[in-house]
Amino acid sequence: TTRAQRGNGLAISISGGRPTENVFRIDGLVINDHNNGGPGSSLHVNMGVDAIREFSVLTNNYTAEFGRGASGVVNAITKSGTNDYHGSLYYFHRNSAFDAKNYFDKADPAPIPAFRRHQYGGSFGGRIKKDKTFFFTNYETLTEMKGLSYANDTISDNVRKGILCNDAKCTSTRQVTVDPRIKPYLNIYAPATITTGDVGKFLFAANRLGDEKFIIGKVDHYFTTNTILNGHYSYDNTSLTSPDFYNQKDSAAPSRKINGIISLQHIFTPTLINNTRAGFTRNRAGNAIDCCVRFAPLEDLSLGFVPGRPVGTFNTTGISGTSNFGGIGTSGLNDFHYTAPQLYNDTTWTRGRHNIKFGAGIERV
Repeated sequence: TTRAQRGNGLAISISGGRPTENVFRIDGLVINDHNNGGPGSSLHVNMGVDAIREFSVLTNNYTAEFGRGASGVVNAITKSGTNDYHGSLYYFHRNSAFDAKNYFDKADPAPIPAFRRHQYGGSFGGRIKKDKTFFFTNYETLTEMKGLSYANDTISDNVRKGILCNDAKCTSTRQVTVDPRIKPYLNIYAPATITTGDVGKFLFAANRLGDEKFIIGKVDHYFTTNTILNGHYSYDNTSLTSPDFYNQKDSAAPSRKINGIISLQHIFTPTLINNTRAGFTRNRAGNAIDCCVRFAPLEDLSLGFVPGRPVGTFNTTGISGTSNFGGIGTSGLNDFHYTAPQLYNDTTWTRGRHNIKFGAGIERV
């Protein structure tokens, strides 16, 4: 199952439940994605940790206000500004120059596959109006170039000429006629780096390129000590591209998450508290989106199996790893868009030794 079909969020199991049975909440807003997965991106990271003030995980026997899921509930509360101004800056770098060789990497002096990651950001918060209005913001970005080792089957140079092996060890060969109509399609197969009989391996060092940017802003306003209005907005956008099996085109896996919420809390009495909040979560998750063609026949309409379309997908007996090999647009194309507006009202009433909670929640999927 593709990453986009499962959701770009990070997969965790709580109390033996399935990864898509959890509920993830930030400031009371449910941020599950189109497949009920949690937060995260197509780079498999979860950014904005510096903006989190409180964090809790409910594993069982949680109250009705935390419904919607059959497994765990993950709650996070974002930071707020104070009367004093505070900020932070950070930078993290990883480079393949510090990495050890993979077991399958070539012997020295061949270089280690390239891997460069830059992750940096900062946070800043303070007052807009002393004792009344406060702000907090956090920005983070990650850029990555990761080297991947690709080894995929292709046809041998002799097969292109119609010279086929008579046995597995290719101790003898025979000549067959290659239909002129099939020759343009044989040329789409990448040249073999290593040949074993009729089949070869096309080896190349692929570079996966990723870029992610995250920002969140929060404002808190105290009308009185008993009435507090706050809201936050976050934006997380990721682009990710990697080459196909034969390094003839790229495949993109974008992801984007937008969250916004406004919350009003009023303390009627020390024993009666009400919280009303409205917000939305919106995300996009995609993969196998073809782009950036480097081999012209992949978008040549004259080679299409269907008029007006580029060449289709090839599946050749005896050659594995070609299920997604074909012209532009044949990789599969998963592209999911999801929006969920939400409205909640929760009231807590303490009466002697009793604690009573009641309210309602509406979420449109």
